[in-house]
Amino acid sequence: MKKNNFLSKFQILFIAILLISLSATAQVGIGTISPTTTLDVEGAVSYREGTAINLTATNNDNVSLGAGIPYSFYRITGATGNFNISGIVPLNTPNPANGQVVTLENTTAHTLTLMHNTTSIGSNRILCPGGTNFTLVGQYATVTLQYNTTQNRWLIVNYADSKYGDNIQYSIGTSDIQRNSINWADMADMSITFIPKHSVVYVNFSASGHMNTSAETSYVNFRLVDDTSGTNIHIAGLTSLSTDTDNDSWSGTYQIATSWNAHFTMYPVVVTPGVSITLRIQWRRDGNSPSVAYNSVSSLPDYSHRSITILD
Repeated sequence: MKKNNFLSKFQILFIAILLISLSATAQVGIGTISPTTTLDVEGAVSYREGTAINLTATNNDNVSLGAGIPYSFYRITGATGNFNISGIVPLNTPNPANGQVVTLENTTAHTLTLMHNTTSIGSNRILCPGGTNFTLVGQYATVTLQYNTTQNRWLIVNYADSKYGDNIQYSIGTSDIQRNSINWADMADMSITFIPKHSVVYVNFSASGHMNTSAETSYVNFRLVDDTSGTNIHIAGLTSLSTDTDNDSWSGTYQIATSWNAHFTMYPVVVTPGVSITLRIQWRRDGNSPSVAYNSVSSLPDYSHRSITILD
């Protein structure tokens, strides 16, 4: 009996030593009996969602992922304006878990900016690509961060958002129009109402035409306005010379007829993402004894055009 008892204890000890040695080098398989890496999963992996993170507009420092079980996916809610995150409290603080991965989804209609290495406690901070703040545009944009204990910082490893060019708006004039007044008026077809995805959109406007030679030194003026509220808030303007006069010492003053050309190129306009806005072009003729300004895109298509494009 004593011998059998000794063998039993010896066997248990041997098995325990074997398990300990295996645990140092073992490869774990889930759904497979032949793992080829440290963790080998046969099938899909599901990442559960943690409690939504409620943030405020402007700055959010040392954002907590909540107490209890840590998760790898969190929705951001609450912000009523564009907002920043300067840091996230990692798992197991003050001894952060190396390699912890977190994905954040911005469910608000406002722009999220991850601040580069600033404001929050050092070990909670974020290192952004290029060493500059990292902006995520558009509702439902996501960003994935991984914690690195060598640098004691979060690193951005992946993201998905709405890029410029996903929401291009444009309008092209197709009819002949003219203007013979010093007062501002809407330029036909040069108005766009849309819902922007970015906090800044870029306006491109181009038009050309002519004026009667009976005019002296005269101009055609244009302005870009925000007419969302119906009050034509002025944003930017430009002027194109249309006709001019020349003083000739032999034959006297005579007129020089010129075509007019006008354009805005990538003019930045600050807007509110998710809120409808109306941008339009207005025009008038001006100068010394000006005549009628023509934009004859139908009858003179080789000499006239007008178009507006908004890059969002």
